[in-house]
This record gives sequence, C-alpha cells and structure tokens, in this order.
Amino acid sequence: MQIFLNVLMIQGEPFDKSLFTGYLQAETLGRSIRHLRKTTSTMDDAAQLLESLTPQDAHGYTVIADVQTKARGRKGRKWHASSIDNLYASFLWVPSQVNNPPSSRELPHHLVQLNVAVCLAVALALEREGAPNVGVKWPNDVWIDGKKAAGVLVDYHGKVGSSGAVVGVGINVNEELVDRSVNIKSSVGAISLRDAVGSGVSRERVLAVLLTELEYLMSVTFETVLGKYQELDIVSGNQVKVHFKSREISDPRDFQGTAIGLTHDGRLKVQDSKTGTEFLLASEEVSITPMRA
Repeated sequence: MQIFLNVLMIQGEPFDKSLFTGYLQAETLGRSIRHLRKTTSTMDDAAQLLESLTPQDAHGYTVIADVQTKARGRKGRKWHASSIDNLYASFLWVPSQVNNPPSSRELPHHLVQLNVAVCLAVALALEREGAPNVGVKWPNDVWIDGKKAAGVLVDYHGKVGSSGAVVGVGINVNEELVDRSVNIKSSVGAISLRDAVGSGVSRERVLAVLLTELEYLMSVTFETVLGKYQELDIVSGNQVKVHFKSREISDPRDFQGTAIGLTHDGRLKVQDSKTGTEFLLASEEVSITPMRA
C-alpha cells in the first residue's frame, strides 16, 4: 500500500526541460539543469553540486524536482512540497563567476541584493502570468491577493573552493488551493497561480522568466533593485506583529508596530506602537505577520 501511495504522489506531467530551455533568455542561470522526478530536497542536491563542481560549472546550475519529501523553509521549517503541479527548484549562485565579481568586503552586500532580487524576480514572474495584486513580504515570501504563493530560501556556503549560495524557490503554480491552507499554517491561507488567473500555467515558463529576471536584477545597482522591490512591498507602512520565536510560540519580546521599510543591509525597520522605539530586525532573528484591520 505504501508503494502504491508513493506512485500516486508523482503522477502527472513531469517538468519538460526542452520546453524550459525554449523559454529561457538568461545567459547563465538555468543553462545547466538536472530534473528529478522525486528527491528529498533540491536544496541538498544543489549543495552537493556546489561542493563537487568547479565554480565555473556550478554557477547557475539548477535542480528541479517534481516532488520533494523533506522540503524545508526558513529556520529549518518543514514545508509541504508533494504536489507535482507546483514548482520546486534550487540553483547555485557563485559570486566569483559573475560579471564584476564582488570583493570580500562587498560580498555581504552582494548577498543582500541576491536575497532581495530573488523575491522580486519571483514576483515579476507571477505578474508576467497575469496574477493580480502580487506583493513581496519581507523577508522571503511572495503573495497574491493577500495569500502566500511562493517562498524563497538563500543559504550561503563559504567553504574554500566552493563558496556560493544555494537558492531555493517554491511556487504554488497549478495546485488548487483556494479556501484551503495547505502550504502554510496561517489565517491568510495559500493561493496558486492557477487559482489567481483561472487556468493552468506553464511551470517551465515561470521558472524561465524567474531566472531571466534575476540575472538582470543582479546586473544592475542595488538602488535599482530596491526601488522595484518597494513598488511591490506589502509590509512597509503597515502594522505588523513581530515574532522572536515563531508565529505559534509567543515570546516576551514580541511586539506590534509599523514597518517603516527595508534597509540597505536587508534588515526591516519597525517602530514599536507602544514605545515609539525603532528596531532594525534581521530575518535570522524574527518573523513577522501583517496585521489585519
């Protein structure tokens, strides 16, 4: 019975690499690709490639899976990734291989731009498919119409000889999620592109546009990226609840406040509603929930 259930999990159309390549306009990202019908985690698969490949071969290498059995999100949270209708991909970003590579001093800022640019690239890919009211939610989510549609995870590996970032992206593409909270435990629920536009969407095209947009965003200044990000920012200017442990576990340090905006080092500035004190919050330390009126 267990074997039968596993077979059912991966029924459906697998990712079409040829179709993807036809859509792709990026010069480097996605040009080397590995497609897996099923894996534990594309993040782990990509991390192994980062260690085994030369920096030149590693940069842009993309791993795609139709199903993940041990997907994870930020802070190691488990993440639902068993529907073949969605997009689960991880790719490698090697700073030494980009045009005008950052110096060791510039590297932290380069990685901040990468994190912001990936979220923005996902949002732009969703907009390209006609999704309404697309927004980015600090630090790593993309929403459609007030519901979570995608998440991003960036892990930097600073080992000698294999320094680079593993970037994971999970996007609800064709799974029908309206009125069901499958991928996140939150009152806002989840939504897919199919829910938003009313018809099926090509996973191959979504990933191709995402990678193409990201390559461009990493070729321009951070000010340009930040400006585009601010246009889609659904957090800044609004009331948020700040969680130091998690949304489910309260902490005496938790507070409500107004999000002021994203800083150049990737932190979120929030003003405490009670004290007026301004805090600079790092994504490694806190999570936030937009407050509903």
